[in-house]
Amino acid sequence: MGKPTFQQKGQEPLFGAGVLKANGACWARQRKAAVDGAKGGIAAVDVDADIRSFSFDVISRACFGNDHSTGKEIFLRLRALSGLMSDPSVMFTVPSLRFLPTEKNRRIWRLTQEIRSLILEIARGRRAATGISPGPDFLRSIIDNSGDQPRPDDFVVDNCKNIYFAGQETTAVTATWCLMLLAAHPEWQDRARAEVLDVCGGAAGAAAPDFDMVSRMKTVSMVVLETLRLFPPSSFVVRETLRDVRLGQLLAPKGTYFFVPVSTMHHDPAAWGPTVRRFNPNRFQNGVAVACKHPQAAFMPFGLGARTCLGQNLAIVEAKTLLAVILARFAFALSPDYRHSPAFRLIIEPEFGLRLLIRRVDGFT
Repeated sequence: MGKPTFQQKGQEPLFGAGVLKANGACWARQRKAAVDGAKGGIAAVDVDADIRSFSFDVISRACFGNDHSTGKEIFLRLRALSGLMSDPSVMFTVPSLRFLPTEKNRRIWRLTQEIRSLILEIARGRRAATGISPGPDFLRSIIDNSGDQPRPDDFVVDNCKNIYFAGQETTAVTATWCLMLLAAHPEWQDRARAEVLDVCGGAAGAAAPDFDMVSRMKTVSMVVLETLRLFPPSSFVVRETLRDVRLGQLLAPKGTYFFVPVSTMHHDPAAWGPTVRRFNPNRFQNGVAVACKHPQAAFMPFGLGARTCLGQNLAIVEAKTLLAVILARFAFALSPDYRHSPAFRLIIEPEFGLRLLIRRVDGFT
């Protein structure tokens, strides 16, 4: 059987004698050429937006469960709000100026109110669904613990916004930098891919990685940790003394601010050695504890102490899983269009995005 002649003639202006309408040997030649091109072809892809979308979907499902589709609207507004709040004119300004009705402040106020309304809409639906459990998720836990709070609605809204940012932005930017570094260092990309295929069962039959598989990927883990060293999500760890504190011979009065430059600590030769500026995941082959001198102070991609980022474990597992899925299917290199420019905003991210040249790995279908 083949494509009807009347369609070939009637739709010739649109399709000509191409693969969609051809028959017989002509169709076979074109089909083979198309399939071979799909297998061996190289595509240029801006990956950071896709990675952000994936990370958003994960945290949205974790936060809102069955209501994750509504979470998309919340995410889009939070992303816009994050962009406004990352502006130096907002981050380093006189606090009282945030009350002035400037154009930027009005946009911040509008987004804040829209985000609040969307979160509370979901929360009201959960509270009204007596006896119906859509499954365990972050929102249900927050609602269950909001009853004895002085301002229950604020408690729900503020914690949802916090977990969104902690679990989405940090993961997305870490995975993006991982891909950039693996694209720039093909020898490590090959090593990581070999491990993924070994753990997941080979190229053509590679299984979707589960938690046990991900935990066995030591090379991928080393790549993620080295990426977090070179490009930590946060620029600074900032603390304020809530009472008078003595640090060795230093007395820090109540209200003192401490700014710890994370990137500076991660690039300190005294802690990391003379290869500190090189991408070398091997430094983490025996874990963080022996990767450098004073790891508690020199390695802090998610902060340090009791206020360490609560989303760090999710971020690392998610980044490893995403890398495993991509490495099993694709090989990639930096596009000539890529411009390396880390932007120091609320998180450290590629200012101009990440554009890669991607091809499908041989043998994977």
